[in-house]
Amino acid sequence: LKPRFFDDDKICASYGRDFGRLAYAPPSGVFIPETESELCLFIRLANQYLVTISIRGQGNSVTGLTFRGSSVVIDLKKLPKTISVQEKEDNPSIRASGHVTWDE
Repeated sequence: LKPRFFDDDKICASYGRDFGRLAYAPPSGVFIPETESELCLFIRLANQYLVTISIRGQGNSVTGLTFRGSSVVIDLKKLPKTISVQEKEDNPSIRASGHVTWDE
C-alpha cells in the first residue's frame, strides 16, 4: 500500500481545501487506491489501528463537509467508475461510485 500512500506536507495541504475555499483542514495522509480490494484492505487496516478516514470523490464539497482533522483522506479518483440503473416499478434507483460526476 505504501506506493499509493502520501504523507508529504505539500500533498496533504492540497487535500486540505474544499471546492468553495471556505474550509481548511489538511489531512495526515492521502491514500489513492486503484482497486476495490486495495480500498477494502486499507479500510480494514484503518479500522484495526483506529485511524480516522474521510472519503474524497470529486472534491466538490463547498463547505468542507468531508474534512476531518488529522485523518487520512481516501481519494477515489483512480478507482473504476461504476453506474447502475434499476428500473423496478416499485423502487427505481441509480447507484454510482463516489467519484462519478453529474455529466456521467
